[in-house]
Amino acid sequence: MQLKPKKKGFASMDPAKLREVSSLGGKVAQANGRCHRFAVGSEESRAAGRKGGLRALENRVLRDVESRCPDPFAGPYAPNTTD
Repeated sequence: MQLKPKKKGFASMDPAKLREVSSLGGKVAQANGRCHRFAVGSEESRAAGRKGGLRALENRVLRDVESRCPDPFAGPYAPNTTD
């Protein structure tokens, strides 16, 4: 028979107590200006979504290029190392 590992930290808390502590943390972060909430449907939220989508697209394209040519010194633009 194996013993279950003892839960530590937040995992050991009662779910109601954990929810209370989490709620307080969010309220304090908002009061201190350490977090940001977008208004639903605002132009600011649209711009942030567009920016994240473009970044994801760039990363996907770079990943595809790297998978086709893993050696950065291969291809037509490779430096001439035969000298």
